[in-house]
Amino acid sequence: MSSVSELLRAIASLLWPAIVIYLLIRYRAEIPKLLKRVTHISAGNVGVDLGKAEEIRQEQKAQEAIAEALPVEVAEAPESRTVVREEEPRLTPPTAWDTDLGNRFLRAATEVERELARLTAYSRRPQSGRESLRQMAKHLPPDIRSLIDDFAPLRNRVVHMGVEPDEIEQATELAEVLLDIVRRVPVVVYPQVELYADDLGLETRRDVVGVVVETLGDEDRPERRVFPTTLKYDAGDLLVLDFDSRRSWEHTWYRDPETSDVKFAFGYSVEFTGRKR
Repeated sequence: MSSVSELLRAIASLLWPAIVIYLLIRYRAEIPKLLKRVTHISAGNVGVDLGKAEEIRQEQKAQEAIAEALPVEVAEAPESRTVVREEEPRLTPPTAWDTDLGNRFLRAATEVERELARLTAYSRRPQSGRESLRQMAKHLPPDIRSLIDDFAPLRNRVVHMGVEPDEIEQATELAEVLLDIVRRVPVVVYPQVELYADDLGLETRRDVVGVVVETLGDEDRPERRVFPTTLKYDAGDLLVLDFDSRRSWEHTWYRDPETSDVKFAFGYSVEFTGRKR
């Protein structure tokens, strides 16, 4: 009896693997489809999440496909790489003024504008605010106007653009030449004032009038002088100093147009015949 029981157990132990093999062969086409639907397998306390693993696998395949589609970049060797840099201006306005040359230009250019404004201020012509160099040049003699025409565009480039040091030097030299010329130009302030032979202003000189001319003194300060003349001038006329020694006057006074006071004019002077520039 015991031998029969042992035989049945042996047959049973061999029968279930045979059934499994039969089922695998019989349903071999459907099994993969079924496995795709399985997302979790567990045995006791151990489990495997097949769905998460499948997601990771699909993501890896997608990344590999993208990598294959992208062009391959080949890095150049450091020694063969050429770096092109935009060249910066040699000297821009903010840095230019920190140099001796820049400061020299600023002083000369500022003085030029101030002196031109002084020369044109006595012309009695209407002015609308601050005038440019070219606007002031319209009322100046041709020789000075020509220098301003050369200086104005160069000055604008230096002030408003980045320029080379040699351009600043060129502009500075031209400004200093122009400044030296305009400082030497006499300008008529008052073209006709009464002259007297006495300090009380009682004895008027009938044969001559006085012309008040302004020039710059040794300390670059405006100085006014009164000359006797028989010629007619206008306020703002720029002159070339000239004199005629055939006529002369001794101790003479004049009436100041600004204060109406009688002031000393000169001890001796020949006739002033200055020419308009």
